[in-house]
Amino acid sequence: MRNAPLRCVGTAVFCVGASVVLQNADLVHAGRLPRYGGHLRIELAELPTDLDPTRLNGDDAALVAACVYEGLTRQAGAGPGLAHGWIHDEQARRWVFHLRSGVQFHDGTACDADAVSESLHRLSDPRVSEHAWILRELVGWDDFSSGATQQIEGIYVVSANEIELHFRSPLPDLPARLALPAAGIAHWQGLVPSGTGPFRAVGAVGNALRLLAFDRHHRGRPYLDGVDFIAASATDDLALLDGAALMQRADPLARPAVGQVRVRVPTARLGVALLHPRSRALEGMEVRRRLAEGFDRGVFVRATLSGDGEAALGLAPSRKRSTPRMEEAEGDLLQRPRQQVRIVTASSEPVLQKLGERLQVHLFALGLDARLDVLDSPRYAEALRTSRYDIVLLGWSPPLPERSAAAFDASSLASSADGARVRSILSSLVAPILGPHMPPRWRDLLEGRETASESALLESGQLIPLIFFHDQWRAVDRVVDVHPSHTDLGVAGAHLQPMRP
Repeated sequence: MRNAPLRCVGTAVFCVGASVVLQNADLVHAGRLPRYGGHLRIELAELPTDLDPTRLNGDDAALVAACVYEGLTRQAGAGPGLAHGWIHDEQARRWVFHLRSGVQFHDGTACDADAVSESLHRLSDPRVSEHAWILRELVGWDDFSSGATQQIEGIYVVSANEIELHFRSPLPDLPARLALPAAGIAHWQGLVPSGTGPFRAVGAVGNALRLLAFDRHHRGRPYLDGVDFIAASATDDLALLDGAALMQRADPLARPAVGQVRVRVPTARLGVALLHPRSRALEGMEVRRRLAEGFDRGVFVRATLSGDGEAALGLAPSRKRSTPRMEEAEGDLLQRPRQQVRIVTASSEPVLQKLGERLQVHLFALGLDARLDVLDSPRYAEALRTSRYDIVLLGWSPPLPERSAAAFDASSLASSADGARVRSILSSLVAPILGPHMPPRWRDLLEGRETASESALLESGQLIPLIFFHDQWRAVDRVVDVHPSHTDLGVAGAHLQPMRP
C-alpha cells in the first residue's frame, strides 16, 4: 500500500551555540554574568517515592521530572524536545520524529531511536504504566497490552535518528501528549531508570532528593552544581549546604522578606476538591451538587488572591455562577444534625490553604461541621494513603494545548477540553490517591471503555474544580534567571550570584 504524503509540522532545530550566546547576551545586558556552582534547594509538599517517569504524578513530581527527563516534545507549546522536528500525514495517523544526534542518557548510553522505542513500549504497557492511554491508539496496541505480542506493530525504528509511529485513528494532539512528564524518555538498567535531562539523580537522604548537574547534557552543563528537592516538613531540620539557596512556595498576599525575590509561575493551575467516594458525610448527591454550585469562586479570587486567578466553573472559566438554594424538597440542610467533614491540604500550598478556609465556611453554610487540617508532608501523605479525609484539596496544572506557551491563559482551557486531558487528570491526579476506591466509571474513562469528556468526569460530583490560580514562589535574591514555565521552574538555566561579604 502506498504511504500518504507526510506534511511538515515542526522542523525547528535547536542550536546550542546560538542559545548560549543569546542567554549570555541577556545576562550581560542585565548587568550580571552567569557563574557555575552552588546548590538550589526546592521545597515540595511531598517528595516522589519513585523516579520512574510513568509514576511521577502530580505537579511537584513534574518539577522533578523536568530536571531528570526529557520527552520527544516539550511542554512549552509542544515544541521540540529530544526530537528536533517531526512530520505527519494529512490524517495525523503517521508520524515521523527526527531525533537529535549525540544525546546521552545519564548512564552514558546513547539516546537513539532504539532507546526511544524501548521507552515508548514501556509507557504503552498497562501492566507497568498508569499512562498507557497516551499511546493506546497505536496500531497493534491491543495485542501488545494483552501480552499476545512483545512488540507494538505501530512503532518503527527507521534509522538511528528517526522513529515512526502509526495510529489506528487520527491523533492531532500527539505532540502535546508526548510532552507530558510521564512520556519522558528513560533508559532502564535493571530497576534503575536513567534520563537525559540537565540533572541526574544520585540518591535520596532522609527527606531530601539530590540531583547533580549532568556535564554531558546536549544543551550544555547547567550552571548550578545541583538541585536538592526537600520535603516541606524537613525545611527547618536540614541545614543549608555552603552556598545553597532555598526556594519555597509563597503566600500570594505576603510581602517578600528583605533579601528575597518573588517568582511567579505564568501558568494557570487548577485548584480542585477531590471528594472521597466513600465519605459518609458527603454521600448524598444533593450535598455534592450544592458544594459544587454554591462556592463563589469569583469572591475567593478577588478577596483572597487579590485578583491573581480566574473564577472557574467546570474545568474552564465561565461567567456563569449559580446561587445555592438553601431549601430543597427533602428539607433544609441547616435543620439537620451537623456531620463532620474533614478537609485535608498540604502545608506547603498557601493558595490551597486559603481555599480550604473558604471552603470550610461554605460547608458550615450547608449545615456541615467542617474541619480543615493543614498537614506537613508525611502526615498529608499518610492521610491520603489511609483515606482519612472527606475532601482533599489539590493543585493541578492542566496540559498545555498545542499553542504558544506565551499565549496561554486560563480561557484557552475551553478549547483544549478533550479526552486526553480528562485521562491525564484521572491518571496523574486521581488514580494515585483513590487507588481501589476509584469510581468504576472513572476507570472506564481512563481505560477507554467510555468516551472521556469533562461532563462525564464531573457529573459524579466527586471532583469539583474550584479556581484557577498561579504559583508564587519565593527565593533568596541570589537566585538569578529562573524562568518558570508550565510544570517547570526553569532551573536548568538558573545560577546563584556570589554571596555578598
